[in-house]
Amino acid sequence: MGFGIHRIALAELRADTGVAVEICFFSVCQCRVAGMRPTHMHHVAVKVADLTRAEVFYAGLLGLPVLRRWLLADGKGERSLWLDLGAGAFLALERAGQMEPAKPEDAPGIHLVALHIPRGERDAWIAKLAQAGHPVYQQTDYTLYVRDPEGNRIGLSHWPDSR
Repeated sequence: MGFGIHRIALAELRADTGVAVEICFFSVCQCRVAGMRPTHMHHVAVKVADLTRAEVFYAGLLGLPVLRRWLLADGKGERSLWLDLGAGAFLALERAGQMEPAKPEDAPGIHLVALHIPRGERDAWIAKLAQAGHPVYQQTDYTLYVRDPEGNRIGLSHWPDSR
């Protein structure tokens, strides 16, 4: 499947003035392009200043299993940690070379990483996150929002099952 954008123009004769007016709008349609689309999520990479602290949050608190550890070129410490997201996808925590200024929440870029949770575990997750010092700061009928130790926005979602 691929996407195409089509311009559609309609001509209309205005009854009040007798002038022809062209009305244009664009539609986005899905079209088939054999073999030319990504098939599934491969991985998401998040840069972190403190890889150990990030591991405590993602592997310890959230329970994501560690798939692989990558060492720095000099062998003195880790540069990356891969965590299993299921279905062949993984979350790569990458050691940042330097701290970048925090972006405003409405700035362009990756908005959040959302992970699926069973709806029946929602209240237990709220309690677990608060007890660990990462309280839910926003929620909808489907998603809990929390910050990781680096300030990245993480969603725990049970869409499409509401509360």
